[in-house]
Amino acid sequence: MPSRHAVIALLLCAASVRPALAQQLDGRLDTQVVPTFEHVLLQVDPAAERYTGRVRIDVEVRAEVRDFVLHAEDMNITSATLRRKRKARTVQTEALEFGMLKVTSDRALRPGPYTLELVFDNDLNARAEGLYRFESDGAWYVASQFEADEARQAFPCFDEPSSKIPFQFRVETPARLQVVSNMPVERLVVE
Repeated sequence: MPSRHAVIALLLCAASVRPALAQQLDGRLDTQVVPTFEHVLLQVDPAAERYTGRVRIDVEVRAEVRDFVLHAEDMNITSATLRRKRKARTVQTEALEFGMLKVTSDRALRPGPYTLELVFDNDLNARAEGLYRFESDGAWYVASQFEADEARQAFPCFDEPSSKIPFQFRVETPARLQVVSNMPVERLVVE
């Protein structure tokens, strides 16, 4: 049987987990930082096994925090910047379990609007999940599957049922290829 001191220490450790972190450990994101809009840029060539991208996520910080969590499963984050008005700061990112990404600022974020910009690269999935690649009749194709929680495998996002927000997708491919969407195309640029 553990000693009384060990039991007290375990209870103190459990009590010291802040509610937001405890909420994240059950698979749900905290609501102290919530998205309001997301711009997604994906640079994809089906002939390659990897792709690159950039997201700009407008967020509303509701309570003072130094860190928050969103989804980005198995991605290589190469740059992370947080902007408020005209001031930008580099933030640190850390991959967590369950496809979560922790974003940490060197100082507290006060309530209000911010824009998080993440630059990343990732493997094209070999299974029909996230952003995936397949071959048919000697040609390579890339397709997407974002149901139910697979958007987090393709790009950083708040992949949460309560975070339904407007978004804008931009896909860049070699000029010889065609991009097909189930939404109206805002603008087609061929260079």
